[in-house]
Amino acid sequence: MARQAASIWRDPNRRVRFPLAIVVLLAMVWVVAASVLAGDQPSAEPAKEAAATQPATTQPATTRPVVATVTVFCTGDIHEHTDGLARIAARVKAAKKDDPNVLFFDAGDMMGGYGAEALAVTRGEAMYRLMIASGYDACVFGNHCHGAGKKRIIELLRKYPKFPLLAANIDWRKEEEDHSKLIPPYKIFQLKGVKVAVIGASSHDTRYARGNRFAVYYEVQAVHMLVPEMRKQADIVVAITHQYEEHDYALANSPNAPDLIVGGHSHGATATLWGRAKNSYLLKAGKYTRYLGMVQLKWDGEKIVEKTGKVVRVEKDWPEDEEVKAIRDSYFEEYRKKQEQEAAEKKAAAGAAK
Repeated sequence: MARQAASIWRDPNRRVRFPLAIVVLLAMVWVVAASVLAGDQPSAEPAKEAAATQPATTQPATTRPVVATVTVFCTGDIHEHTDGLARIAARVKAAKKDDPNVLFFDAGDMMGGYGAEALAVTRGEAMYRLMIASGYDACVFGNHCHGAGKKRIIELLRKYPKFPLLAANIDWRKEEEDHSKLIPPYKIFQLKGVKVAVIGASSHDTRYARGNRFAVYYEVQAVHMLVPEMRKQADIVVAITHQYEEHDYALANSPNAPDLIVGGHSHGATATLWGRAKNSYLLKAGKYTRYLGMVQLKWDGEKIVEKTGKVVRVEKDWPEDEEVKAIRDSYFEEYRKKQEQEAAEKKAAAGAAK
């Protein structure tokens, strides 16, 4: 059984007697159980928002000189709550202007669920436009993002090809059409002095989808299988996921753990070394654009020698990005006018009926 499960991690297409989902689940349970026995169990509760602003967590630096520093900013679980997005965009754009080695990611559920009605009625289009204007470099879909169904997702990606969606865990063999060019599994960024590979894994939970759904398998499996190839093509490997901390913990403990996991789904905020060996780093930025996550990875030409991260609260006195603010305001104004018109028509119809 153990040999069979191990072979699946190496070759996902191999036919075996047991359903793939069951084997993957057993592998995840085995990793977490091993962590418990080792006395290093992940927290069962997501990080509390009240404790989101944390001191930096670091690894001891070596004596080798640092040749490149990569700064990663992130958001997650926006759910169309965009009050802080223009402020976040302004801060990240300012950082990018000063430093070519800055990347900006979102860990899923940017839409769907329980957000602003003025944006939700657009069925994703408003968030596509806002995130493109904000300058995101890569993002993944959370469970709620599947809500409009795959036909709407493909329609919007064709209309807005700059929307940087990644999904390594869509099984295109089970789809009527291969859209992997619109939704690639990963992207490699050639930065100054260092290459960064970013793997995206969409939430495998598609129960909220209306209409046709993508064939999506577990994020842990998808990332685990891609990391070895990414090690050949890049210096630093990042995974963007939308899953609970225990699954990110299993990923951090896998033989093919990424250097950084940018996570979502739990709505918690944390910045910490992750896994038993503390080789991975977990960054989660809470929800609703209330917080901004940041981590710096220092590269000495051979390996990462330091990881420093924090999550900060988005303050009202931060300057706003004018483009993002203008797009957001236009949708709210359009929605307000439509609501007023509908109310006036109802009032007129009620008067005519008397």
